[in-house]
Amino acid sequence: MGLFGNFGGNKTITCPYCMDVVRKDSLRYTCKKCGTEYPSSIKVQSCKTKNCGGLLELKCPTCEKELPSMIFQFAQYIKFCIVGQTNCGKTNYITVMLEEFKQKLNKKMLIQPMNTETSDIQIENVDYLYNQKIELPPTPSGYLKPQLWQITDRTRYNKVKEAYKVYSLNIFDGAGEDYLHMTDDIRRYINGADYIFFLVDPLNLPAVRKQLGKSGANQNSSEELVNGMAQYLRMGFGLSAGKRIGKPVAVIFTKFDMIMELMGSAQITQENEAAFNGDYMRSDADAIDSEIRSWLESIGERYFLSALETNFKKTRFFGVSSYGHAPTASGVGTLMPHRVLDPVMWVLADKKIIK
Repeated sequence: MGLFGNFGGNKTITCPYCMDVVRKDSLRYTCKKCGTEYPSSIKVQSCKTKNCGGLLELKCPTCEKELPSMIFQFAQYIKFCIVGQTNCGKTNYITVMLEEFKQKLNKKMLIQPMNTETSDIQIENVDYLYNQKIELPPTPSGYLKPQLWQITDRTRYNKVKEAYKVYSLNIFDGAGEDYLHMTDDIRRYINGADYIFFLVDPLNLPAVRKQLGKSGANQNSSEELVNGMAQYLRMGFGLSAGKRIGKPVAVIFTKFDMIMELMGSAQITQENEAAFNGDYMRSDADAIDSEIRSWLESIGERYFLSALETNFKKTRFFGVSSYGHAPTASGVGTLMPHRVLDPVMWVLADKKIIK
């Protein structure tokens, strides 16, 4: 699951760990060395007590987790949760998406970790995929450590303040099996989301398996996949049974390289060059959404489509591949990511951060 947030000049902030909303003026900085407290309006990062000079930390009054010192400085937040079943590729997608963001969008936007823990997670995952060229180990059940990122928009510069506009990105990647067991922590993340990223392994759809000549088709599995996830999300949002979920849902087919040949010469098979320039092409996004819907209808996946329509008010389809090809026994080889930035660009455009 992942989140962007919205603090800026607001009087309240949302803790990226427990999602509790607290008043800015109720927070206090505490010296790590002597324990002296300072109001959240203080503009220094070290203790002013004589002969101390210890670093100051800002803690959430609810969960007592240390908050980034720049938490009040962001112009806008966008909150989204990434959910999906086991082995659908959530951590692979997050890792590669962040690397593509870093490498391809740096002319307009810079992305950097806000704490050591986030940096360590990405460094370790990148080492697995890009250096050792081996698959990431499964995310352990109960793993609840969000990553905190900062995005600097190089296209928006305030000459008076001599500062760029910045945004905060908070990503939560939970284990796939955890979606079967709702916890208070996960419920808070889901309930605080503005967008849902629903990652789907295409091999979980019986009609796709049939198209690829793979056995094990279950006529009801598509509908059960969607209904099960929708029930889980309703618990997170606190919605009654049968209530359609109103938050926008990005239905993201991962491992799209496996079904690329089934799409012919469709636009989805081509890379999105506009995204590499930091731009959003609505016509391209609309075409991809239409192509995937039409293809699912043509192969007989009406159970999947009808279940989505029944449970969600607004869905948009995407097709991504983190590796660009199937892994082998020797590893993942050289990565050739395909359209991994599309869902994030859609969110940024919807919030008018990019055009």
